[in-house]
Amino acid sequence: MKNNFKIQVVKNDEIDAFGAYASPSIKKNDFGIVLFNLEANLETSLEHKDISFKEMFVETIMHEVGHALEEFYDLEFDEERIERITESYRKKYENESI
Repeated sequence: MKNNFKIQVVKNDEIDAFGAYASPSIKKNDFGIVLFNLEANLETSLEHKDISFKEMFVETIMHEVGHALEEFYDLEFDEERIERITESYRKKYENESI
């Protein structure tokens, strides 16, 4: 496998989540596919004033790219690991405007 890591983000408001990694897209293509539910992210950011749409976007994409990296490096999918990474990012930057 090449050492190239590419991701394509595709809007998909039909999924029942903020985002999803289309497994095993990175193994089948030259890139991984991350689905992004724009509607769900936007609605949630409007309903909850403590998180901006930008924060929702960054965290959703970061989470799903984490799963793509797991597959790229042949690691077991680990939801808890990805949540810990996302949470550490959130804590590090919670007082900064992203």
